[in-house]
Amino acid sequence: MAGDIRILIVDDDPSVRDSLGRWFRDEGCDVDVAGNAKEALRKLGEASWDVFLLDIRMPGMDGLELQQHILAAQPDATIIVMTAYASVDSAVRAMRQGAHDYITKPFDPDAVERLARTAVERRRLWRQNEQLKRAVAELEPEAEIVGDSPAMHEARRWIDAAAASDAAVLIVGERGTGKETVARAVHGRSVRRYMPFVTLGTALAGPELEAEMLGTEQVPGGRARRRGKLELADGGTLFVDGITALGPKAQEDLLRAVADKAICRIGAERRIPVDFRPMGAAEREPDTGEGTLRRELLERLAVVTIRLPPLRERREDIGPLAEQFLRRCGRKMNRMFEGFSTGALQALREREWPGNVRQLEIVVQRAAVLKDGGVIDVEDLRPAADAGRREAAGQADEVARLRAALEAAEWNLGVAAGMLGIDRAELFERMKTLGVERNAGK
Repeated sequence: MAGDIRILIVDDDPSVRDSLGRWFRDEGCDVDVAGNAKEALRKLGEASWDVFLLDIRMPGMDGLELQQHILAAQPDATIIVMTAYASVDSAVRAMRQGAHDYITKPFDPDAVERLARTAVERRRLWRQNEQLKRAVAELEPEAEIVGDSPAMHEARRWIDAAAASDAAVLIVGERGTGKETVARAVHGRSVRRYMPFVTLGTALAGPELEAEMLGTEQVPGGRARRRGKLELADGGTLFVDGITALGPKAQEDLLRAVADKAICRIGAERRIPVDFRPMGAAEREPDTGEGTLRRELLERLAVVTIRLPPLRERREDIGPLAEQFLRRCGRKMNRMFEGFSTGALQALREREWPGNVRQLEIVVQRAAVLKDGGVIDVEDLRPAADAGRREAAGQADEVARLRAALEAAEWNLGVAAGMLGIDRAELFERMKTLGVERNAGK
């Protein structure tokens, strides 16, 4: 074991504290002991610990209650519970509440060693994962917001203001205007930039969306424990793509999490602390009438509102955006592009772009695929434009097909996927790509 692993042993029996403490110190760990829960909580307030060994039966506060306090203060703690009573009930309760494992007294030295080494390895892997996430975050290029139009100057001013604060953000703009790119830019420049950026889609509904948001607790013989998106976003940013599509129950769950900074997994009793920055995206200014966004939730989210103009209102930005997308294609395909001809840029500026920035990016990508490099000319854009028109017609048919199946299945994704002959994950991905939402058009 490693000397940088810190272990706190909590047991009212001095002989247990002494023997375990001596064993772990011989293994090179940093060890401290506590004779009761009150002393353990004091030590928890003074320092952080990697592994906790807790006796279940102690006078006053028992080990199960102490475990709840530890996980509330340090959700990533690794806990092993100890009991002189080989009680399946107490072991199950401990595991349900988040314990890593349990062990019964009198101790089998080999069993203690295996458990401790497993716990230490779990902590080591967690640390490596956190370091890797930070390294990846540092290597990833910051989301670039391109555009010199007056509308984008105003949007960028709000982006900078939002990034300098920890306030909730609402991003309003038509489909394809780059709302998630803006959210990532705010996150990437904020104090939370090394923590998770979690996207919550709104294609799911009802119990499926509730489970996606809150997660589920382990139930013997039933569903497995799963962390929800609100818990995964702890410390970072939660981006809700299509905030106005959330149903009343989902809005209530999100509002409660934002207000209380805590969630409760489905099937669990223990509340889990969460601290994320909420960001929401909407295609139009939300209203708070019946069946739409709750006033309390809108007030919580719209501390800072960033409005993104459609591409048709910022035509001077089409050239710089197209150049950015072409450079990105060149890097990915290992091709050297010299840019667009004057005619090609003029053709791009004259198009209407109902799909906004996302549609422009797709057109540039298709044109780049047809070229080995060099200059993109008007002739290179025409096949891409024709393909775009054919795709738009095909997408309309696909949207109608998906929506018909979903409505026939009363928006149960599993049933609808079976009707379509695909699996649930593929259906969810198609819904997200095509923007199929339950209340769209209502």
